[in-house]
Amino acid sequence: MHLSYEERVKNDDKVLVIVTNQYMFEQLMWYRTKYPEGVWEALIIKFGVGNNNLMDIMYEKCVKSGFFSKIILYGNQVAEKSLYKKILIMAKYFCQYIMGTREKNDKKMIEKIMGHCDYRKIIVHSTVSSSTSVIALNAFLDEILVCFEDGLGDYLPVRKAKFCREIVGSLLAKMNIVNTTTGGHAFQLKCDKYLIKYCSLPDKMRYRNYRSIQKLFDGGSYKITFSDNEMLLKSKKYDVIVFSTPFADFGDYERLYYNTLQTWLTENYHGKKILFKPHPRENCNLCFDGLDMDIDGVEIAGERLLELFPEAEVVFTYTTTILLKVCRERRDFKILYFNNLKSKQYHLALKNDSKVLGIKDDDWIILGDK
Repeated sequence: MHLSYEERVKNDDKVLVIVTNQYMFEQLMWYRTKYPEGVWEALIIKFGVGNNNLMDIMYEKCVKSGFFSKIILYGNQVAEKSLYKKILIMAKYFCQYIMGTREKNDKKMIEKIMGHCDYRKIIVHSTVSSSTSVIALNAFLDEILVCFEDGLGDYLPVRKAKFCREIVGSLLAKMNIVNTTTGGHAFQLKCDKYLIKYCSLPDKMRYRNYRSIQKLFDGGSYKITFSDNEMLLKSKKYDVIVFSTPFADFGDYERLYYNTLQTWLTENYHGKKILFKPHPRENCNLCFDGLDMDIDGVEIAGERLLELFPEAEVVFTYTTTILLKVCRERRDFKILYFNNLKSKQYHLALKNDSKVLGIKDDDWIILGDK
């Protein structure tokens, strides 16, 4: 049977969508033009630690879309719990794994959150750092499972743990709880082989143990319609868009990063209108004195901003999923390399991402002394 028919459901079948962020929603809007069947329900979870505002934004997007029959907010993040509670949760999962009841208990958890568990299709954004998404997939291994593109981490190789510091991540994946990215690679989940995986660059996927790998934004009749907030932003006519990243991921380097970035922007874009687009997980508290800059657009997908400002210069402070669209459309961009950051994870991640995107050494703008 052709795969497209395998993804279809009946009109009265229920579809559960785990909603996380703006990029996921852009993919969802496209996907629904291809496979609109079913009764759709949304479970909105946190994206990152402590970002409740983004959950409210995604709730508003889901309401305005008009095609969800039920929308549930779920902010119960394991990462935000105390160490004691994390240990208890891990002990519970370990017992379930030993007894072979993981799938059964995950289905009970989804039923407790959503009020039922009669789903024919599950759609998630990622299996990395999202235990709720993995729980939903694990609970319905016999149904249609779809996983969208999270980011460039999707293109990392997958292997077993080789060092002691990787044991925890390996065990989490082994028990099918959550995936992690460690040292430039990820781990294999039990549910991987059941997933229909969508990505921008299928040929670049080094890990291929999925049910199938499909091309993202290929076909379909998805048309861009801008919201009132997006049109208001567009009316300001920015010359430059700066896409930021949560540098707290790499340790206590945020102030160094911001200071280095401000110096470079002042030297190169003084007198130009700049839009600084914070990453959804970034706790942005910036003040760029001397620059005509607005910090805005956190509720808008970066890919959307590229459509809003087709003539604006584009500056990236890190390798991001937005670069996948930029590379597809062959749009000019600048990408900054903060040479003064000491994080090994930062430099290793850039090395891996550069291979995927085809970014060469001379494409970077090097900032800061080692």
